[in-house]
Amino acid sequence: MERCGEPGDWLRREIETALQYQRNIVPLMLEGFSFTSPGIANQLTGELATLAKYNALRIPADYFEEAMGKLREKYLNVPVDMVLHPASSTARRVVKAQQTAARRAPRVSESALSAQEWFEQGFIATDPDEELRCYSEAIRLAPDSFAAYYNRGAALYDKGDLDGAVDDMSEAIRLKPDLAAAYVGRGVAHYDRWFKRGISREAQVDLDAALQDFNDAIRVDPGFARAYFERGKWHRVAGNPENALNDLNEAIRLDPHNAAGYRIRAEARRAMGDPEGAKQDEKAAKRIERKAGK
Repeated sequence: MERCGEPGDWLRREIETALQYQRNIVPLMLEGFSFTSPGIANQLTGELATLAKYNALRIPADYFEEAMGKLREKYLNVPVDMVLHPASSTARRVVKAQQTAARRAPRVSESALSAQEWFEQGFIATDPDEELRCYSEAIRLAPDSFAAYYNRGAALYDKGDLDGAVDDMSEAIRLKPDLAAAYVGRGVAHYDRWFKRGISREAQVDLDAALQDFNDAIRVDPGFARAYFERGKWHRVAGNPENALNDLNEAIRLDPHNAAGYRIRAEARRAMGDPEGAKQDEKAAKRIERKAGK
């Protein structure tokens, strides 16, 4: 954090931009680091002070690989529009100005407060069964919580309960029809259920439903890279390499650091008779994986 107290410092500007656009921000804290130490606290001025309020991940020296696994699987493996952010200084000023009016409003019920607490417990839970229990309690107390349904659907998918994942993603979509991440989540569950069922009449229904979900995700959020990536995978498996290539081109344009996108695009290029292009994509994927330490 040295020099971050200077308004023009490049790292400060990068963090401020990430805060402004509400990216998924995860402070990584090596041993001995503390936001409250004098040398650090005096750098966190203005909007940068919000950084200390994010849920940080400590990196023990002897467990670096384990910490990186937790970073990938727990902290980064969430859609950007589902990331919880601390209130900015501007938001806090607005809240303070409205406190008098808020006191006159009807009190929030205890069940609603408890639902939020259960949701937050589910978000930080490391045990899959505990995660499901917390989200189920949140839904019981607040049945209109699209976020709880979405997160429980993702947890059910991780547990291999594809039917449950489809049901919860469907409910999240019913409650919030413009939630692109839920369409993709349901589409992936349909897609995986198609593989699981194999050759059957129901399998074809799942495959068609997956495509419709990916189409809907792109319709409600044309800038959602993962939706193009998943639809590109669908086209590749369905034997449409040209459509797969188009989708993967867009996925990589929106997210050029997704190694899997290059690998699937390499398959599509090879299927279209472009071995040189496939080779270049495989090299790009390896480059990204090396940088990520995979």
